[in-house]
Amino acid sequence: MYSTEKRGKREVMSRPQWKVVIQFLVVILYDTLVGESEYVDDHRSSMTDVKLNGRLNKCSVISPRLDLGDRVLECKAAPL
Repeated sequence: MYSTEKRGKREVMSRPQWKVVIQFLVVILYDTLVGESEYVDDHRSSMTDVKLNGRLNKCSVISPRLDLGDRVLECKAAPL
């Protein structure tokens, strides 16, 4: 998404899609960081069409190394 925004485009088509990526798009859609998103499943490789709002910052993955139980993680993920 970042490279598309950098080129000045307002729409991103990404493929292939995994369930985690779709869930991430739903979360940032609630925060109005992106506009509409459309999921297209053609039974070969699914793709998502996302309309961008404004500008995106370059971001990376943060993976904390914490010893937490499954129940604690489920409680933290439930509000999302």
